Amino acid sequence: MEALLFTFAQQFLPIVLPILLTWAAARYEQWVKAHIKNEKLRTMLLSVDDAVKVAILSVQQTYLDDIKKSLADGKLTSAEKQHAARLALAVVKQQLPPEILALLQATFGDKLDAWLTTRIEASVQLKKLTSSAAERLGVPGLTRVLK
Repeated sequence: MEALLFTFAQQFLPIVLPILLTWAAARYEQWVKAHIKNEKLRTMLLSVDDAVKVAILSVQQTYLDDIKKSLADGKLTSAEKQHAARLALAVVKQQLPPEILALLQATFGDKLDAWLTTRIEASVQLKKLTSSAAERLGVPGLTRVLK
């Protein structure tokens, strides 16, 4: 019986083992590529989110606060809102590392500005909602930080 198993292993393993190793190596390569791709995607999205937050705060501090103080009703015109959006988009692009910006450009092409603008608008709206909720809860320190 032992001799039979030994003979079987001698004839079976040289055929099956390379196939199994090739399959395992291919699966591992797929996993590594997917993992690195997801890591790049995660890094890219986190970089964009950080750049958007910086842009919103920067435009608010350097442009919107001064404009709102000078307005009687404190409300921006459509042109002022559009100018603030253009400023925020420019700040986002300045804040992004060149390799991330190149990857975004390769991914979105001529739709990159529209995608970034949507992310900016969504973050501004979220900031407004958070600030409004803080006011309703009566948390003045948080309200000042969020506005």
